[in-house]
Amino acid sequence: MPTPRLDRTSGEAMSPSLFFATVDETELNAALAGTKVHGYPWNGQHPTFRMGPRTFGMLCKQHDSDFFQPLVLIVRKDEHRRLFGRLAQIRTDFSPLTTWCHILTPKQFEPFHELNREPELGGFEAAWTGVAVAEALLLSDIQLSDLKIPACLATVSFAIARSAALWQTPIEETIERYDAAHQLFRPTDQRMLRLRAAFDPVWNVLAVASDYAPSKPDSRLGLLVEAVTSLHHARLNNIPDEQSGFFQRLSGIAAEAEELIGLPRLTPEQRVKIFDNITSRLAAPNDSGVSRIALAMLAGYVSTVAAGGAASLSLLQPHAQRWPEITGWAYALGSLGQRVVWTSSFDGLGRLIIRELMRAFRLDEGPTCDFALDEATILFDAQLADPFVYLRIKQARIATISLVPGVNVPVPLREQSPEARSSEDVRRDRQSDNLARSVSSDTLEVLSEAVWRRLRSRIESYVDTAARNSLRNLERNRSNRRSSEQSKLPLKGPSDK
Repeated sequence: MPTPRLDRTSGEAMSPSLFFATVDETELNAALAGTKVHGYPWNGQHPTFRMGPRTFGMLCKQHDSDFFQPLVLIVRKDEHRRLFGRLAQIRTDFSPLTTWCHILTPKQFEPFHELNREPELGGFEAAWTGVAVAEALLLSDIQLSDLKIPACLATVSFAIARSAALWQTPIEETIERYDAAHQLFRPTDQRMLRLRAAFDPVWNVLAVASDYAPSKPDSRLGLLVEAVTSLHHARLNNIPDEQSGFFQRLSGIAAEAEELIGLPRLTPEQRVKIFDNITSRLAAPNDSGVSRIALAMLAGYVSTVAAGGAASLSLLQPHAQRWPEITGWAYALGSLGQRVVWTSSFDGLGRLIIRELMRAFRLDEGPTCDFALDEATILFDAQLADPFVYLRIKQARIATISLVPGVNVPVPLREQSPEARSSEDVRRDRQSDNLARSVSSDTLEVLSEAVWRRLRSRIESYVDTAARNSLRNLERNRSNRRSSEQSKLPLKGPSDK
């Protein structure tokens, strides 16, 4: 086993079994089959190579002197269509490529100076987890105790947070790719679109607070971001009067916030009354924009401390469908400042979501998706009877699609109509049906003949015995009837009546 070599630039041990090479299409065909590539050991330093047309970067792992396993292909965006389409047509055994090999653009590969990339959300991962749980609850309309982890990982909130943590992807781009993945299989749910409009301020405020938003934030959201970061800071530092800075910043947008500064001294009943007043204010038609967002944020916060300082999320249920943003803010604000994220929060869902949200993306571990979105959109062919034939979907109900490397979302598969099935599938089904009918017919004939031979003598014996018993019973009944008629003659004559 080769001894790990110390990389002088980073001070970390790098394995000399990793090689980087630049290849053309012909060399790529051979490399995909494990043939040795001519490159140099990769120690985390980026090569200076020119990505020309039909030229690819390749990071490989050497198993022995002649066998290399491709781990990563560095491909320009404008080369995706030719690469994926060519492999699907002439090298079908390696397609879909993104099922087993990471595909990165030069820009995505540039930050890698080691094999893994650690997610980072500025300490707000618990808040993002709360938003994912809230979205899953609103979409599924079930109790928290019945909610399962796949529903949370399938939310837009999780996709946004994971894409931000790994690649600082803008929210709009993540949503666009999320929709594209779903539309491959089914139209976008209208409930999802309505919920997205309600959650959009929550995502944008958390994005800026998490210090990842690559674009300049909306200036109107400035006070909302300050309110969230103030509450987060107060909880991290165990400041008793945590809500003071939170309410002060929101008071510049919504007058109700100033009235809530004395909230800790109020009874639970008074807090519930305040919550009702805020929600009734949300129904006012003249409230819109940032002031409406602030009201929803205030209502969400009050629900987390209504029961004597403890959460009373049951207050949210009557308003969940009309104002889903209150639920989003409640679960986000209630999770701020949480450092210990491995407890059983959210009925045990919290630690499972954070485990997937903050999992490192490693280049030396194969993809865990069925295929990437970039490859799926190219290989999907609506003109075919089976538009997914090149994608080789082997799942029954859910396909896991990579929106960007390391960001996987489960997407429900639609049932295929008889018209959409391939002619080969129809032919096989017809053969199976014909075979089943012929086998069933022959088998029933043999079975019925064997059963009749076995039962015939018994049935005949039973019928004879039953007939003899019936005759004896008939004679006995006749005899009894004659004797009964004689004994029941009237004792009095007509004259005695």
